[in-house]
This record gives sequence, structure tokens and C-alpha cells, in this order.
Amino acid sequence: MENLVNKISSKKANYLYLITFCVFAVLIYIRESKNFGHIFDFLPVLGGSIPYFVLTISLIFIYKNNGNNLRELGLSWPTFGSTRFRSLLFASLWALIIILIGLVSGSIVMESFDLIVGTVTDSSPRKSVLVGNLPLLLLLTPLMWLAVIGEELLFRGFIMNFLAKKFGGTTKSWILAIVVSSLIFGLAHFWQGARGIVGAGVLALIWGTAYYRCGRNLWPTIIAHSVGNTIAFISTYNS
Repeated sequence: MENLVNKISSKKANYLYLITFCVFAVLIYIRESKNFGHIFDFLPVLGGSIPYFVLTISLIFIYKNNGNNLRELGLSWPTFGSTRFRSLLFASLWALIIILIGLVSGSIVMESFDLIVGTVTDSSPRKSVLVGNLPLLLLLTPLMWLAVIGEELLFRGFIMNFLAKKFGGTTKSWILAIVVSSLIFGLAHFWQGARGIVGAGVLALIWGTAYYRCGRNLWPTIIAHSVGNTIAFISTYNS
């Protein structure tokens, strides 16, 4: 009887996952549509991430409804050290290492990309609504942090763990999961062009490796990702 209940529950979850990804595909289509893409402009700068936020929230609902806990994916307070302070310090140090590695490797990769492909400049670049807009910067920055948590949970938590499990759960499986999830993360930034795909993919490799090396805890990568995005927001504001 228990096996039958588990099978029914699993089948129901599979249908929910299918529906979720269909909804996600529709939202991406709407976002990229010339006729309907403006719908997401109600949230400046971060509007384009709404499909991924909806996908993450839906996956969280299905995952938890199936009897699982998000702590299994790394969304729990780090247990490094014997106190919360030491745990936070350790997570922050890891985040600093991730940021430094990202800056160095990112610069090398992007400079190499520009040498090989050539730098493509937009003849009519659009001015970001963040430029000189302090109230908007203060409003969007906390929302961006929430979006980062969702993004890390989606790509490093859900996708990496799913792929590693499907590939066998071994060390080699995790390496393959890091690579494949990084490719997916890079392609998810297709709207930024080839340069954006490569840059995002390289960062994903670094974040994915750090996630695995930190005992599959998301907080070091969440901190690093948030700091990087915050710097980008402030730079845009001051440009």
C-alpha cells in the first residue's frame, strides 16, 4: 500500500514539474516577444528575471509538498565552526575567495573572448533607469538579493543536485553536474548575447565548484553573487 502511495505521489509530482516548466516556457516566450515583452517592465531592471522567480517558487512548492526539505539543497545556516559568528565568518571568507577568483578568471576569459571574437559595441546603447536614481537603487537592491537567493537555489540547488543524482551521485557525477548546470546558466543569459553567455557560464563554474566544496551549502555563493550584483547596481547608478 505504501509503495502504491509513493508511486501515485511521484507521478503527481512529475505532472506538476511538467506543468511548471511549460508555464516557465510560456513566460520566457512572452518576455522575449516584441508585442508582449513590455509586460515585465512594471519592475525595472529585474522584470526579466520574473520567469525564473516563478519557476523557483513553483519548484519549491512541489519539492516541499513531496516531503523534502530545502536544507537538503543547501539553504540552511552553514555549520562551519562552533558558533554562528564563526559560521558567518567562514561563509564570508569563502564568498571573498569566490569573488576574487571570479574577478581574475572572468577578466582573463572575457579579454580572450574579445580578442578572438572582437568587441561588439551597441551603436545606440540605452541608458539604464538606475543611472542617478537613488530611490530606485534602494528599492531594487533588496529585491535583487531575494532574486539571487532564488537563482542560486534554482541553478546550484535544484538543477545541480538533480543532475548529480541522475549521473550517479559520484564525484565525477558532481563534476559533470557542475559543467552542465553552468552551460544551462550561461544559456539562460542568452538575452545578453554571446559575451553574456560566456561570462555567466564562467561565473557559474566558479559558483558551482564553490557550492560543492562548501559541503553543498548555498550561502557562500549567495553572498558572493549578491555582492557582485550589488557592485554592478552601484556602478550603473554612478555611470
